[in-house]
Amino acid sequence: MCVMIMCSCGDKVEVSSGQEDRVNGFMFVFDNRAATEKLKNDMDARRIPVKVRWKLNKRGETTDEQDIRAIYREMSEMIVVGQTTLDVEDHEYYVEYELQDGSVTHFDFVNIAILRMGDQRYVLESDGGLWRVLRSIEER
Repeated sequence: MCVMIMCSCGDKVEVSSGQEDRVNGFMFVFDNRAATEKLKNDMDARRIPVKVRWKLNKRGETTDEQDIRAIYREMSEMIVVGQTTLDVEDHEYYVEYELQDGSVTHFDFVNIAILRMGDQRYVLESDGGLWRVLRSIEER
């Protein structure tokens, strides 16, 4: 089965489901890197990261606990729906959590609807809430 998804850049992204066993799931479940597991464990234990940095319209950061919780909540709602080969070099975004122990968990995005993990690209669904929260923080 193939699905066509429109990205904010206007390009159609073809997604093939079933290409990889891990595709289709909430981003934080899908992303099983040790740093992501540490972030999830810290949040579950109410050890809120000390800072979140990002690049969207501009570079930003927050140390506000409510902002950090809102960013994490929106990211936890993102769903990986499949792989893609689309790579838009002039639209690169990131979200980075600085944890209480000083370690950093970093998420790269190609365009706003594609998660980059190493050489792989994954199309996201339900990603709009994250970008709305970050824009709202930027506008303050």
